[in-house]
Amino acid sequence: MIAQAAPPAAINAPAPLPGRRFAPPTGRVLRLRTTQDRQIGPAHLRFVAERRLVFRPDGARFVAELTLDRVAAEPEGKTAERYRVSQAGLLGRTLRFRLDASGHVLSLDDLAGHWEAQAAGLDGTGTNPLRAFPPERQLTALASLLLPAIAPDLPAATGTSPVKVPLAGAPLPVDGTETFVRTPEALAVTTQAAGSISTPLGNGSGSVSRERLFDPATGLLRHSEETTRMAVNGATGTALETVTTTRNELTVS
Repeated sequence: MIAQAAPPAAINAPAPLPGRRFAPPTGRVLRLRTTQDRQIGPAHLRFVAERRLVFRPDGARFVAELTLDRVAAEPEGKTAERYRVSQAGLLGRTLRFRLDASGHVLSLDDLAGHWEAQAAGLDGTGTNPLRAFPPERQLTALASLLLPAIAPDLPAATGTSPVKVPLAGAPLPVDGTETFVRTPEALAVTTQAAGSISTPLGNGSGSVSRERLFDPATGLLRHSEETTRMAVNGATGTALETVTTTRNELTVS
């Protein structure tokens, strides 16, 4: 998966905050496209995932039907092939997420079947860490396909607050701030964080810059962009910098 940012199985979902509503258009086909560019030293990689998304009413709640239509990676090589293989089992499958009235993920129909489909793709590539995931972590991983499309709980008023932001590959988050601005046209969330990091490859520094724009009428994403920078001093004393930029865009089909 391009991203792994999703809550665990939200059986005890948080109470909705007054800062945003969740009223997705039901029965309409939406398109969620994620593009990730990763620069590791001189090497550049690009990963793409395109999903089809339909929300349906379920009493006072919602069902989100998500279908992974396309994945791509370039340039050709082991990393690109492993990404495509890891997603091959989900291509064309419709995942039916159960949401509460505020858009929090409660469950996924046939979680075991969908997870088996994805895990099977990596069985022939050597070590397969997906086989060790418990059900709660399986739901977290699969929900990461959906969660970029839904606004998080937001405060009621414009302002800035301290946050801790995780960095992939670093065991501890970095400190930063998150600023929320509300207008009649948009909900804008800006996150900035930076600090020292320690990784298995060495110590260094990391930073995150993230901009997200949501529709206040629906609680759904318009577009987002996040850039993560990590500079790690390896055993040779030479710093290796990794810059990852992830963009999400939600459109009506």
